[in-house]
Amino acid sequence: MMIKTTIAILLLAAAVVSQLPTGIPAADISRRPPPENGPLFARWLVGECRWGVLNTLDRQNGFPFGNVVSYTDAATGVPYFYLSKTFDPTGPNALSNNRSSFTLSEAELGTCSVDPQSPLCAKITLSGQLYLLPENSSEAKSAERELFRTHPMLAGWPKTKGNFGAFKLVVGEIFLVNMFDAFKKVSVFDYFNVTF
Repeated sequence: MMIKTTIAILLLAAAVVSQLPTGIPAADISRRPPPENGPLFARWLVGECRWGVLNTLDRQNGFPFGNVVSYTDAATGVPYFYLSKTFDPTGPNALSNNRSSFTLSEAELGTCSVDPQSPLCAKITLSGQLYLLPENSSEAKSAERELFRTHPMLAGWPKTKGNFGAFKLVVGEIFLVNMFDAFKKVSVFDYFNVTF
């Protein structure tokens, strides 16, 4: 009797857990490119992920500062962010010194069955300059539209008094690890010229 009760409880728990919201659904593993094709793999990873760690240099002490942020690449490969210019350090840091990097992990996608540090669980760092887009520019409006579509909650954040704005990472260097081999420095030119 106790075994049947335990099994029933486990099945009920599994059913409840399966109904809980998990945020972003797992990526389609069948669309995962071969690891050997660095530019294609990099674009796939940036296009599939929805959040990562944006690193800036602290404007007061110069130390690296990482912050978990939502983003979109709007199917272009360019990361766009909706950041506060006053509420948290990332935006002000970028306005003071725009050198930045943005790190993503395939672990977010649910396609890894190994520890996130394993080279088999891909990770990428895009380094470059982080710029605040001019508020009424077509690029800022397009970035916000895509950010709010992908992350609806961001649309409700206060824009009054210039608190939030669209930022863009101009990518200058790409570092990719996606297999047990030397890391890949993906050519920025090849990255932006990938065709799906």
